[in-house]
Amino acid sequence: MENFFKSFLRKNFPKVTKEQRKKAEVSAKTYTAKKLKKYCHTAATSLDAETRLNAEARLDAETRLVGASDREERLAAAKKELEKYEIALDAKRAWNRVGPYKKQYSFRPSETGDNLDKLPQLLELGKMNDSVRGRLSLKEVRKVYWPWKEKYDELIRRHEEAPEKEQQIKFFHFLDSLNIEIGDVRKFYKLGTYKGDILLEPVGKEDFSFVEIKAIYKIDENIQEVLKEALYQAAMHVVLACIMHPMPIENTVEPPQAKPPKKRSKSPENASQAPPPKKKS
Repeated sequence: MENFFKSFLRKNFPKVTKEQRKKAEVSAKTYTAKKLKKYCHTAATSLDAETRLNAEARLDAETRLVGASDREERLAAAKKELEKYEIALDAKRAWNRVGPYKKQYSFRPSETGDNLDKLPQLLELGKMNDSVRGRLSLKEVRKVYWPWKEKYDELIRRHEEAPEKEQQIKFFHFLDSLNIEIGDVRKFYKLGTYKGDILLEPVGKEDFSFVEIKAIYKIDENIQEVLKEALYQAAMHVVLACIMHPMPIENTVEPPQAKPPKKRSKSPENASQAPPPKKKS
């Protein structure tokens, strides 16, 4: 939020003083659009009153010079007050139009590598959870993977500078060959205004995975950094997908149920006692 308002005001109101933009930024962060609109109306009313008083004083020869400096200061202050709330309202309305992803992250998923310092560190997984392996066994993967890898290695040997997009397509076809249902694997998918490399979304399941392909033409000390950036970039696509298509949350708390009134047992202890019979005279 902080960077958004500052950037918006600087970009859209470059002629406004830095001090004034700072005040507007604070107001935009603090108040709702409804509140700012109300303040704009109040400030506009005050400005109209100051303008009218200033105009009346100028017409009166006796009061034209008396307190002229004070009137000008009040008029200038009223103008600044209105300006502050007006540009703050513009910034707030722009913020309200922003999607939930942009409200949390100021960069696109493709720009993740330049913004790693703004993200939490990923935790290393010691071993794979068997429950997330899906329907493919390691044996099945190897059976398909090794022939594909040989062909892929041959491609790289013949075309060492193969474009990244071509490598993305090759890997997409490999992943597609491992899946049964059509549509499980998609390439160059879109998430709003963003685009990713490969999406794995098994038909009939709610879980999904993202794959980022990075073409590395030179093996050096920077390779781990490139792979780390790709991992974070794929993670940001997961965040974006969850925001755009939130998963339903199962309600594990049972709702309160109406309890029927307790039935009193018909035992002698709970039976109502009849009055003693009247004695006949």
